[in-house]
Amino acid sequence: MKINAEQLALLDSYSSNSYASELVKHCKSIFPLIYDSLHEKTLRTNIAKLIETAGRSKVTQRGPLQLYFDMAVTLGSEFETDPMYSDFSFKPDQFPTKNQLEISLSLHEKFSTYIENVIGEDGKYAKNFLGRLEVEMFSNIHRINFIESMHKLLCDIHPRKYEFLGRDKINALIELGTKKFKYDNTRSKIQAIYIMLMFVIGHGFEKDLFHQNENIFNSDAHDDDFYILKSKGFIVRFINALVL
Repeated sequence: MKINAEQLALLDSYSSNSYASELVKHCKSIFPLIYDSLHEKTLRTNIAKLIETAGRSKVTQRGPLQLYFDMAVTLGSEFETDPMYSDFSFKPDQFPTKNQLEISLSLHEKFSTYIENVIGEDGKYAKNFLGRLEVEMFSNIHRINFIESMHKLLCDIHPRKYEFLGRDKINALIELGTKKFKYDNTRSKIQAIYIMLMFVIGHGFEKDLFHQNENIFNSDAHDDDFYILKSKGFIVRFINALVL
């Protein structure tokens, strides 16, 4: 019996729909706050988009897809192109001698190390970060020595993540954040808040599939306190989605 291209495409469609349904259930169980905030229809649509993205990295099997989803929620849905997570890519060219399952097992070990060292048991490191964030007003950020002041800010506010990533990756993130910040509001404090959101939620936070923001930076008609308050609220929702 031969299967033609149309039949094969239909089988692929059935598989994708089945995997999407499984991931919706998985999300409801593991990340209930995301399930509640997006509602099932939007969540299913965004999971379908993620499955398509994962497919471009040759991630097509049930187990690897679930790991890909968990990493997308925890690291940001664009984690494979994030300079902070260059070691977390599923792309086969990163593992030329391994198959899909072997790649996922290798990345699961790295991801588990990240959870252990950055989020912590019962989310203790992430909660400590929220405590520091609550009192941070970004008052020590200035245009002069901006890069060094960003390093100090990120190290002070989330030392576990800063140490895990290392200075080189933070440098790459700050450089990318400086390029990506295209808004009319050029105050150094606001740019620092933008980069901090990249640091916490991922470099694609503005269009993340599972942590949706309120277009915080689309208007320059607000004072600094507005951006600080909105950004802190977004980060609190992100952390709570991971640890509650």
